Amino acid sequence: MSCRRTNASQSGLTLIELLVAVTVLALAMGVALVLYRDAQASYKVGDNLAEQQQVVRVASDRLTAALRMAGYNTNPDGNRSRPDEQIEVAHESAVFVRADFDSADLVAAVTPEETLDDGAYPTVTTGNDEIIGYVLAKEDGSSTETVTLWADVGEANRDGDVERVDIDGVELVQDEPPYTLYKVWLNNDPSQFGGGGFVLRAPLADNVRSLQFRYFDANGTEIAPPGGGDSESDREDRAAIRRITVDVEGQTRDPLELEGRIDKDDTDPDSRRFLKFRLSGDVSPRNLGKTGIPNLEADVSPPSTPTPPQLYPGHCGGLYAKWSPNPAVDEVSYYKLLYGLDPAALLEQRSVAGTGAYIDGLVDGTTYYVALTAVDAAGNQSGPSTAPSQVTQNFLPGNTPVAPLNLTATNGLTSLNGRVDLSWDAVFDNLGALLDDPQAPMLRDHAGYRLYRGVASGVVTTLVADEAQIPAYPMPAFSDDSAVNCRDYWYEVRGVDHCGAEGEASLEVFGEAESNIKPQVPGSVGAYFNVGTRGIRFEWQHVLEDINNDPIHIDSYIVGRAYLDASDLPAGNEGQFVPLPTQFRVNEYIDLSVVPRGQKAWYRVKAVDACSPANESDYSAAVTPACSFAGRVQINNPDYFARVTDRTRIQFEVTGPAASYLPKRIQFLHVGSGTVGRPDETFSGALPGSSFEYLWQVTTEPRGLYRLLIEVAQESDPACVASASVLVWLRPGGS
Repeated sequence: MSCRRTNASQSGLTLIELLVAVTVLALAMGVALVLYRDAQASYKVGDNLAEQQQVVRVASDRLTAALRMAGYNTNPDGNRSRPDEQIEVAHESAVFVRADFDSADLVAAVTPEETLDDGAYPTVTTGNDEIIGYVLAKEDGSSTETVTLWADVGEANRDGDVERVDIDGVELVQDEPPYTLYKVWLNNDPSQFGGGGFVLRAPLADNVRSLQFRYFDANGTEIAPPGGGDSESDREDRAAIRRITVDVEGQTRDPLELEGRIDKDDTDPDSRRFLKFRLSGDVSPRNLGKTGIPNLEADVSPPSTPTPPQLYPGHCGGLYAKWSPNPAVDEVSYYKLLYGLDPAALLEQRSVAGTGAYIDGLVDGTTYYVALTAVDAAGNQSGPSTAPSQVTQNFLPGNTPVAPLNLTATNGLTSLNGRVDLSWDAVFDNLGALLDDPQAPMLRDHAGYRLYRGVASGVVTTLVADEAQIPAYPMPAFSDDSAVNCRDYWYEVRGVDHCGAEGEASLEVFGEAESNIKPQVPGSVGAYFNVGTRGIRFEWQHVLEDINNDPIHIDSYIVGRAYLDASDLPAGNEGQFVPLPTQFRVNEYIDLSVVPRGQKAWYRVKAVDACSPANESDYSAAVTPACSFAGRVQINNPDYFARVTDRTRIQFEVTGPAASYLPKRIQFLHVGSGTVGRPDETFSGALPGSSFEYLWQVTTEPRGLYRLLIEVAQESDPACVASASVLVWLRPGGS
């Protein structure tokens, strides 16, 4: 019996089929990456808009709740001689109202009201702190406008005489957003009147773009804003107001550089890249115009006390708080997080529209207590919840930003010298997950990015810019303008959090900047006999601009030297200058050669880049040593291309061997016109030393680019002078 084995036929993919499959897979992955990138961008847009809506809505609710109370119990006895007004100020961009806001509090309702009456008025229901206003102002205190109101607030007892109250530091013309919305009120202690502590304010919302009020009478006719003046017509116009329209517009904290996301209806280039949210509404305070009759009680019932928040350890001095919402019947508008180091004194707070928030800016390794209150649309606030505690944690291993994707760099001819433009995808996630964090691995503590550069692949170690120059928002990009033309560089970028912990590095990319623009001629050239040693020191100022006055980075110089008869000058002898074989990357050359008897050594220098052929500057003027200047003049402030304003301290010194010097001259040369911006300062009466300071006080100088030239003389030989210079941008008035 014989057995015959039959092998089953074997089959597989052909090469063509395999190539088709790989191509289809590559296309699918490309589409997926594009969709992922767009989803990330859309998420950030939505996150910014949600934050913005929260800020505007909370601010609007607080403001309209106060306006609805306007006039409540301001004149229950009908005494028309009392100067109290239901609306004290009615500007287009600011409003102050009076109402018995504390009527539901048995103690606050009579303190200090019961002491304000001296017999002139039988009933007083509003203290100074119940004149409440809403204004916009710059957060840094730079606002310069004033709102004025007149009220009977200057004495311990009301006497019927009104005093002028100025609320300084506000913005009535809102042309440089963003602003902070402030609630403003007066101190109940009349002894503080006229002092800095009489007017009190508290911030309600940041990143507000505009605040506008419109006023209407009982017939619906719009009234021109009567302001806060004390004339009879002003008071009559304010008394006629029956309806107020409120318009609050906020903008995102950071600009967004996303295609199609600019505000095309905004003509202001400074704000059209910000997302905006506007909330408008009408308020008809039911008590305006009523005197001597019972007032209509506003809603004064607070929401129920919220449940305590759950706390999760954050990262970089932060905690995440999450809580359950109040019952719908409470009609909660927003919640307040109260937090601090002492559960009996929770001094910090922030408003939150949702049911979760990240609290940052805390101290690592510290126990914090967090409580919660609920606030409704009328401004009624619940009592605080109990305050659970949590310890903040520092850097958690593995919880660092993910590597940025799609880093690209300029490679080729550019319009500006030494500029390599880089961009990459924004980072939103961490590598690891924070323990017990409902939102892990979200990157909430993103500080920005750090960009590194190297002259060879695998050796990318030089920090070019950090999170101070490349913040987390807007979309990441940076221009490295410190590159030498035609030199090869490799770049990588890393995300960094507020702890200073760096994430994974991106893939390296190659970048290079090419240019055909010549550097400027090196300036401030000088040659000096070395003090106490042999040889000659030839020095010059580093070249930092090209012939178009644009920034350039140069680290290579060619020095030419000539030996000429002592009576000869360089003019007509240029052909005798011989370039030294070494290119110098420092801005000095020490010549130890022996000068032939009866001759002088002359020197000149030019700047070159790394291109082939190189872009070369012209040679500087030729100089020969005439004296022994021991040190080197150095300008410490301002830096090159710094922006200076009305009062700038110019600080300079002479470094090197210990010696004594005298400042000789400072020149302010306006680069655009080539004219001297002001008379040269000759430092008459200056004391000898090695470091000096000069206060540049702008008077009539035009704005623009200036070269500051400083000359210093050696005290032992006043004819021996060395110099240094720096370029700065003058912006008078801080503009």
